[in-house]
Amino acid sequence: MTRSRPSAFVLTMLLVAGLGWLTSGASDPPLPGATTAAGMQGHGTATTGQGTAEPGKSGQGAAGSGAEATGPAGGRKGVAADLFGLSDDALNATLDDMVRLGVTFVRIDFDWSHIQPRRDLYNVEAHDRVARAVQAHGLRLLGIIDYSPEWANGGAGTKLHPPVDPADYGRFAGYLAQRYKHFGVHDWEIWNEPNLGSVFWRSGADPARYVGLLKAAYPEIKRADPGATVITAGLAPAADEGLDMRPQTFLDGVYRAGGRGFFDHVGHHPYVSPALPSATDGSAFWWTAMDDLRAIMVKNGDGAKAIWMTEFGAPTAGGPGAVDEARQAAIITDGFRLQQRAAWLGPLIVYAYKDAGTDPSTQENFFGILRADGSRKPAWEAFRQAPR
Repeated sequence: MTRSRPSAFVLTMLLVAGLGWLTSGASDPPLPGATTAAGMQGHGTATTGQGTAEPGKSGQGAAGSGAEATGPAGGRKGVAADLFGLSDDALNATLDDMVRLGVTFVRIDFDWSHIQPRRDLYNVEAHDRVARAVQAHGLRLLGIIDYSPEWANGGAGTKLHPPVDPADYGRFAGYLAQRYKHFGVHDWEIWNEPNLGSVFWRSGADPARYVGLLKAAYPEIKRADPGATVITAGLAPAADEGLDMRPQTFLDGVYRAGGRGFFDHVGHHPYVSPALPSATDGSAFWWTAMDDLRAIMVKNGDGAKAIWMTEFGAPTAGGPGAVDEARQAAIITDGFRLQQRAAWLGPLIVYAYKDAGTDPSTQENFFGILRADGSRKPAWEAFRQAPR
């Protein structure tokens, strides 16, 4: 089936703070009255738990001195991947390769508009298959609960519009947590880049409305799986302009709207291509912006929570912001190096495992550490060598 990109990094020219730069799824019953397209199948046993973050020194420009942040057991490396539509052999070969890479987390969409196209129907077969395979390889799925079916968004004409009633989203999140805990899935991200109101929250970035999703989803997930981890949506590079909102402005708005207590960690997408994350000339703004996010968290009593970098990487073709393959490897190496310096930095998820295509008209095709033909870019080895 045709699937949209799990998440998008919009490369654009932004003017921020006076700097001109280039941003670069055990047999649980379905909900009452519902049917599943796949039927109910036997599931494995969850094998993962939550743990404490590796100790570390304060990060470059670390903000605040709150309690040590906690993170996942077993490692902090991950990749975003489209695993749907692969043959059994190809799926297993891909996951075998991720094991070789030292991957802990595999980030995928749990697209509400696809899984529950009608209030009484669940299409779960594809996600069951992928989740079962990921678990069998000893990896952890990070599931993005994103996008909305027409029946839930008021017929907005796009799945990128938030739902009219957050309770519908909360029930869906609880359904996923209840079903997929038996596949070892305990990590959930609530939507994707809602600060990009021009793209992923088509009614315009709205922290208070987003908090409605958190307040609906968090208790439902915890009721189904008390040990689950809930991450706020990864926030995209953006300016306070038009329908969009800076990550700092958005997170501050989440706290002001009463979001504290309805998430376990904060998500962020610190894209800086073509710069290195360690650059000191202002070009790594969206990496160093995590100091601002950390300060907001500490100010609101959340110093023990981590920032999960749920997307990070660089495209190797497709227009402005693209880099050559050696530079992509250097950016990824630098990101993992800086990750080790701060205990409050959680997993770093590289977008993406494999190029989506070869059409040079869009950067979306070229974020992979593998090329579209499956051959390795230098970034594959850079990822493999990065500490877990």
